[in-house]
Amino acid sequence: MLYAGVIASTLIISVGALATSVTLGTATPVTGWPDWVALVVGSGSFVAGMQRRKGLKRPAGGQTADQWWGENAGRMLTIWGLLELAAIAGALIVFATGHLTVFVALAVLALAALLTLSPGRVAG
Repeated sequence: MLYAGVIASTLIISVGALATSVTLGTATPVTGWPDWVALVVGSGSFVAGMQRRKGLKRPAGGQTADQWWGENAGRMLTIWGLLELAAIAGALIVFATGHLTVFVALAVLALAALLTLSPGRVAG
């Protein structure tokens, strides 16, 4: 349920930012220095999330999925939050400047990472 909320929130932020920029006519493919700030923040949060992922252990023999989630739910929420931050950084840049390049890159990166770290894949 929490995972679905994170995915939905990332999609809402990304689609909302894109729709608003296109509707207002501010969306452009130009890049500039604020884009690099968002790219650094977004990619940094992505890397931090993936580094935290490496620290998770696979379920031990005889350990149920519920037991594993009981021990690792907080870590996974942190990882998903860091990955969502990448999309938020992209959304902020498209709101601030209307530039699409970094926004699209960060949104796609965040969504792809979130989809690869679904609850079934992580605990299985």
